Order: sequence, then structure tokens, then C-alpha cells
Amino acid sequence: RLRGRPQQLGKGLKLSDTTANEVVTDAAGRVVQAAGEIYVDEVLAVVGDVDFETGNIESPVNVEIRGAVRAKFSVRTDANVTVNGTIEAADVWADGDVTCLKGIVGNQCAGRVHARGVVTARFVNDANVEADGGVRIARSAVNSRIHTIGDLLIENGSIISGQTYAREGIVARTLGSDAGVSTQIAIGRDPHDLATIRKLEQDAEQCRTTAQQIRDKVMPLMAQAKRLTAEQRERATELLCRADEIETRIDDLQAQRDQLWESSAPRGKPSVKLVRECYPGVRISIGLREARIKTHIAGPIRFEERQVNGPTELVVVNERTGSVTVVPTYELDIEQFMQTDKQTGVEPDEPAAN
Repeated sequence: RLRGRPQQLGKGLKLSDTTANEVVTDAAGRVVQAAGEIYVDEVLAVVGDVDFETGNIESPVNVEIRGAVRAKFSVRTDANVTVNGTIEAADVWADGDVTCLKGIVGNQCAGRVHARGVVTARFVNDANVEADGGVRIARSAVNSRIHTIGDLLIENGSIISGQTYAREGIVARTLGSDAGVSTQIAIGRDPHDLATIRKLEQDAEQCRTTAQQIRDKVMPLMAQAKRLTAEQRERATELLCRADEIETRIDDLQAQRDQLWESSAPRGKPSVKLVRECYPGVRISIGLREARIKTHIAGPIRFEERQVNGPTELVVVNERTGSVTVVPTYELDIEQFMQTDKQTGVEPDEPAAN
């Protein structure tokens, strides 16, 4: 009993065969009490750093590292990872959450922290972070690549430089810096998915053109089939079959496109909320629209898509006054988004605004 309430023994715990009212375990880990049950939360504990002494770690249970994960080492688990020190330019993969009580520090985005759950860290610097469940940062994200199909919360900190994508939206104190460094932000559909969708559409259009060209050439001949030799009729029939195959391919491409379009959609209405300010040099994209901030904007503000006099526009909303301002937008250069050199900052010339 715990505080007078009966408790059920869960995984890793059982009554002793030799001593009355004694509970024993044969599993390593911590004892957890929750919802009327006591169980052992299995943990692989690393007393110090993950380095040459420990080697790489691969585990089916939770991993708790009292020290740091040194550069070029890896930690992989089917559960959660907790690191009390820093994660350097290392590979950390978890089917659950990754929690770094200090910071994630890369080296030109070397190494990768990937979680199917949530990644939580004090700061992220020059690192590569991916999370399905979302990202939580206490202080700052600097010159990093952050990619999540959840949301990114850094309410008391800043995102400076690098490339950040959060499908369900971002809440931060500040974007960019007074030095005007290029800081790329994207929400909504993933630009990588949009690139794939565009490629599927282009392939379908090319197939459609090819099939039509075949039919335009062959159908007039088939209208005078009696004048064709047996060999010519056979060749014409083969070409029409080829056109049929191409059109079937169009249906497959369209189905792939529609499936990706649906699966890549955010669950809600994503926005970028800033508590304090947004500096020049920041680029904010929602879908295929990109706003390029060229003047300082004081917060609290929110960037989002909204219908304004009919068409949908990218707007900035002042959360104190409620005023709405349409932001000039450009067509997002998807290839440039995926290939921007974060170290040199080399980017193509700007096209004209819409």
C-alpha cells in the first residue's frame, strides 16, 4: 500500500518467494509509481561520458547518461535518452524523447539528434536536430538545422541564423539578430515535401504530354488501318498500348501526389509567434510563400496566413492592438531552401515580390 491505497505490481516487480510482504526485482532501473501501479522503469545508466571508455551505445531500454556524449560517438535506443551533460557532434537516436539538460553543440551541423518523440535542450548551437513530436529549447538556437513535424517552443530565447522548420508552428522570443544575419524559418508543409510534390506533378505532366503525342501521331493512321501493312498495324497497336501504360503511370503519380499532399498538411493553423521582436534578415515561409523581413518589427507579433479582401495573404498581426499588416511575399525557392550554405551564406539574387 502507498498512503493507504492499494498498489498493483507492474513490470519488473514481484513478491518475494522467501520473505513476506517484500517486493523484489531482477531488472535494472528506477521504481515508478503511477495510476495505482508500481513498476520498474528499466534504465541503462552511464556514470560518466559516452566516449572511448564506453564506446557507442545501443539499447532497447531508456538510457541515462550522467556526463556528455562526445563527438563522433553514437547512442541509439528504442526508448528515451536523458543526457545530463552536453551532446557534442554525435549521433543520438531515440524512438522516444531526447532530453539534454545542458546543450546540443555541433560542428558545422555534424552529428544528428533524432527523436520520434520530443527533443528538449537548454540550447542548440551549430547542430542538427530532428524530432517528430516537437522541440523545446530554453535559451537559444544558433546556426543550426532544426526540423520537426511538431512545434518548436523557445519562448524565452532566440533563433539566430541557420534553418528551422516546424510544421505546427513556432513560439520564440526573438528571430534573427541586430547584425542582420540570414535566418530561415518555415512552417506548414515541409519544403522537402513540396519539392517532391512539384516533381510528381512535373513527371505527371511530362507523361501526359508524351501519351498525347503518341495518340496524335497514331490515331490518324489507325483511322486508315486498311491501308497499313500488318507490320505497321502491329507497331501502331504497340504504341497505343504504350500510351495506355503511360496514362496508368499518370494515375499512380497523381495518387502519390495526393497522398503526400494530405499527409504533409499541418493539424492546425500554424503561425510564428514572437514575444519580443523580429530583425531584418529573417525569412519566414508558409508553404510556397516567403516573407523577407527588411525592417525591425517589435513584438508581440504573429506571422500567419489569413484571408484579406478575398485572397489568402501572409500577414503579421500585432497581438497588442490586433492590427493586421499584409507582408510582401516571394515564391519560395525550394531548391535554395534545401541547399543554402549556412556557413558562407551564399544565396541567389532575389526575384521580384508578388
